Amino acid sequence: MATTHTSRACRHTATNYVPQPSARRGLRLWPTHPAFPATIPCSGASTGSAVLRLPPLAAIATSGPAADSAVGGEGAAAAGDRQRATPLVDAVRERGDAVHEAPFHVPGHKRGAGAPPALQPLLCPARGSVLAYDLTEIAGLDYLSSPSGPIAEAQHLAAEAFGADVTWFLVNGCSGGIHAAVVAVCGEHQPHHPHRQEQEGAAGEGGGAGGGAGPRGQPPVLVVARNCHMSAYSAMVVAGCEPHWLVPELDPRAGVAHCVSPRAVAAALERLAAAGRRVAGVLVVSPTYFGAVADIEGIASACHAHDVPLLVDEAHGGHFAFLPAQPHPPPNLTFSAPASTRSTSAGPSQGLASATAPASDAGAGAGAGARARGALPLPRSALSCGADVVMQSTHKVLGAMGQAAMLHLKGTRVSPARISRALQTLQSSSPSYLLLASLDAARAQATAGGAFNEACRAAQVIRAAVATCRRVRLLDERTAGALASVAVLDPLRLVLLVEGLGLARGGFEAAEWLEARHGVVPELATAKTVVLALGPGSTLAHAEAAAAGIQALDRLAPDAAPSSPSQAQAAAASTAAVEADVVLTPREAFFAATVRVPADEAVGRVSAELLCPYPPGVPAVFPGERLSAGALALLRATLAAGGAVTGAQDGTLQTLEVVRETS
Repeated sequence: MATTHTSRACRHTATNYVPQPSARRGLRLWPTHPAFPATIPCSGASTGSAVLRLPPLAAIATSGPAADSAVGGEGAAAAGDRQRATPLVDAVRERGDAVHEAPFHVPGHKRGAGAPPALQPLLCPARGSVLAYDLTEIAGLDYLSSPSGPIAEAQHLAAEAFGADVTWFLVNGCSGGIHAAVVAVCGEHQPHHPHRQEQEGAAGEGGGAGGGAGPRGQPPVLVVARNCHMSAYSAMVVAGCEPHWLVPELDPRAGVAHCVSPRAVAAALERLAAAGRRVAGVLVVSPTYFGAVADIEGIASACHAHDVPLLVDEAHGGHFAFLPAQPHPPPNLTFSAPASTRSTSAGPSQGLASATAPASDAGAGAGAGARARGALPLPRSALSCGADVVMQSTHKVLGAMGQAAMLHLKGTRVSPARISRALQTLQSSSPSYLLLASLDAARAQATAGGAFNEACRAAQVIRAAVATCRRVRLLDERTAGALASVAVLDPLRLVLLVEGLGLARGGFEAAEWLEARHGVVPELATAKTVVLALGPGSTLAHAEAAAAGIQALDRLAPDAAPSSPSQAQAAAASTAAVEADVVLTPREAFFAATVRVPADEAVGRVSAELLCPYPPGVPAVFPGERLSAGALALLRATLAAGGAVTGAQDGTLQTLEVVRETS
């Protein structure tokens, strides 16, 4: 299923999955991270707004061991009965057998519909089992940690396809790549000169530019967007570096965080240089979980002016290099718009990517150039825009199997030997060859051409349907509350804005309804949005199911005006005003002794918890940062307004975990 992101904590943050508050077992597991709360408040409607109560849904039966199975049992027989149960196997089989569903979640192959042709003989062999190919490091299969045979050849082909100098296959997901990249750039500072390697006979032992301890033994600094994935925080724990946080642009209307700008990156690097700090690298997220693509070219220029490498978490953007030159128009399908909305409909192109050039920091945001020229712009890959290291979740938007990812390097600012050494330390020594093979097959599928043609058509079908709706909208330059930091929007990530429906539980309720009533399984839901992720396995049939479901949902909305901005939305706007006071590095905070205290007594203490208000999904405090009175007030205001705060062991915020003070 879906993973999720960062948010100052981030990639919209290490994904945990929790059942939504519902008595229906097996209906849907939604991802949770700082941006996406595990517990959804049910009193979320704004004062005076119409609240839509969706018709009750019939209970969905599930298979598996009986709920009343004896836990205490009568001796060994009862224990044996319990141990024959396979709850996870049953759950996976049940969801995989739900052939009526239209998957708009990752992986990109969409439950096999878009599986790479080269992989299919392994997954569906003419004889025997797929397990015949579940192999280990035996003769002829090479070694992932030090490849010299077919893995090395496959990685070379991938580098050629994606425009990298060197590519590594990952079996620990994109998170493993982020860990390795951060560790690699935080090594001892020594500019990477290929001729020096040859003279010294070292296979890249010198570190790339950007790493190393600063003056007086200070740890290296990683400039990092606060909407990064949780794996970035974990990487800093391992690497021992100090974060310098950049707050991304907040969109209070959609309740999400977008990107950081080149100007913000340049200003941070100037401040750190003036302070004499050594910057190991800059880490940004592009695209975000919501399809916002940053001005990577501008950010790369700012980084390289200081000889600092740019690391891009492009987990959701591995497809950018392979999109068709022009998105295909939808088939001749007719959607009936209510008469009251036809004159003001945004038209079939609503939600298209909206800029051909990076948005200026001052600027009009995404869309001005596209509207002037009537273009259908497409995002460029981070590597083509000048990024030094790029991590991609190949399974999310290409055809690889879940957990399979790639790490790409271009240029000489980062040592490939350091990345290899970091991966040898952090990645499994017993990789799945099926995952590795799926990466090779996904590359071959993408480079063959046409892998995303039907997905682009499917996206257009959904756009055309949403254009007829009264209350549901797509996130684009016309509907967003802010897009100045966004260069372009991903055409295959459709973000439905559903606040206008007046649902008590917002996007969570809308997503649940779409799945139960129409078999449309979204990637993600938030208080204000439902996110649909398309990939090579997305079909026109999937799109037609989504279009019908969205229009049916829209018809259930009351005729009352959409709700006004909520208190939670207003509270979210103040998130950027909370200044981060870093006292301990992530590593120091991780290993520190902690104590739980009343929340008011935690003010002025160093937090041991990552506390993230939603909206907008940008943490107010990280472990190792001093909790301010303003941050606590923001968190409390978010809860009081019907929002959520994730990361706290005590969800009521009556008590908080802080670092124990030493006498």
